[in-house]
Amino acid sequence: MGNFANNQREQQKREERESTAREVLGKTFHNLGKTSFAVMVVGNMSPLFGLSEMSVWQTLSLITLGVGLSAWLIYLGNKIIKKK
Repeated sequence: MGNFANNQREQQKREERESTAREVLGKTFHNLGKTSFAVMVVGNMSPLFGLSEMSVWQTLSLITLGVGLSAWLIYLGNKIIKKK
């Protein structure tokens, strides 16, 4: 009976470690998504201050790329956290 109880405790510890690792990885992807969005916003403000010259199409393509990357990273983070 003692061996069974030890196996149960080991399995619970392993599940807890996996759950914690999955949660940390998911939060990391969330933070990457937020960071990429912030960088996209700051980068697209540079033409407003005259730091660079970009056409409208370049600006729109960069905004689309930034929003798409942010959404993909946040989606990936959610998928990792909710996986079980």
